[in-house]
Amino acid sequence: MYDIIKNMIVEITSGNTAWMGQRSRLALIGGIMINCDGAGTDMFCPLMFEVTHQDGSKRDLYEKIFGHFKENNPFLREALVMKKN
Repeated sequence: MYDIIKNMIVEITSGNTAWMGQRSRLALIGGIMINCDGAGTDMFCPLMFEVTHQDGSKRDLYEKIFGHFKENNPFLREALVMKKN
């Protein structure tokens, strides 16, 4: 489900940069909310952090911000294994 929504959002935002000024940036962060028992215990597992420039170029900031490769994220690793099978 995450991939479907991510692809839809990326498709919508990547084809429309006319609203952006020369110094504008569009930051997209995506992931999975993990609902846990107890008040205030829910967690967010980030799976994407990209910045798009007016010219359409993108910069992946995931590793810089979250400090590890996407492949080392246990949720993403599981999804990659499922995708291969």
